[in-house]
Amino acid sequence: KSFIYWSLLDNYEWALGFEKKFGLVEINYDTLERTIRPSAYVYKQICETNAVVE
Repeated sequence: KSFIYWSLLDNYEWALGFEKKFGLVEINYDTLERTIRPSAYVYKQICETNAVVE
């Protein structure tokens, strides 16, 4: 089994532009400030333990 997360950063979606935000790191496109989302820490735990823990 495997676990893949898309995407590291908020990105441009062809059909939706920059409207959808689902990166592990949020980007404020006005200031270019990056903010780590809680999901990034969950993904970190998955990588470190090689397991999905509830």
